[in-house]
Formats: sequence, structure tokens, C-alpha cells
Amino acid sequence: LEYKGYAYQNMQIDGIFSNRKFNGTFTANDPNLIGSLDGVIDLEGESPHFDLLVYLDKIDFKKTNFTNENIDFKGILEFDFYGNDLDNFNGTAQIKEADIFHDGLRLPFDSLRLQSSTEGDRKTISLKSNY
Repeated sequence: LEYKGYAYQNMQIDGIFSNRKFNGTFTANDPNLIGSLDGVIDLEGESPHFDLLVYLDKIDFKKTNFTNENIDFKGILEFDFYGNDLDNFNGTAQIKEADIFHDGLRLPFDSLRLQSSTEGDRKTISLKSNY
């Protein structure tokens, strides 16, 4: 698998893709990306549904060509939402137990939670962080 000019190694997908719905796991044991994903991505309905749990033990954003700066991340990501952009986002996306390093220095960040709900014609969005 290659993305943005970086060739990933030791990637494995185990799951079922049927009726525009993936249910399964993805694991990465690359020198610059170590982690796992477990869950469901459902593209069948009017709005896509993501119900995922991601454990990232390590990602080096510079070496994987996502950024030109030295940024490393590890943490847990939980997604349970419908939608494919902020206008139709409904549900929760959160980062927890996170460590972010910029040029080797740990940034003061541990968690971030984005939650959105719609009731009638009123949409509520909340963003919470430990920082």
C-alpha cells in the first residue's frame, strides 16, 4: 500500500465487505505506523455511518509524508457518527489517552471530544478538550 509517496509495510485487513458495508479489522505494523482499527463502516444508507475503535501505538507524520514537520502521535480514537462532513455530522468523534510530540517535545494534550446532535431544525455541536 502506497499513499502520498510512502510505501507502507506489514498491513493486514480482515473483514467482510458486503452491500457497501465493511465490518472487520485493520492492523499496521509499519516502522512509522503501528496500530489497529476494529469496527464498521456502513455506506449503504443516506448518510455514511462510522463505528470504529482505533488504537495508534505510533504514527510519524513526517516520515509518512502527511506533514513536513516532526510530529508523532499515539492514542485511542473512537468514532460513532453519521455523515461525511461537518454539515451532516451527527454523533461523536474523540481522541483520548493521547500523546503528541513536536520536534521531540510533548505537547500539553490528552483528549478531545467532538459531539454533534440534531433535534428538529436545531443542531448542537460541542468540542471539549483537557487543554
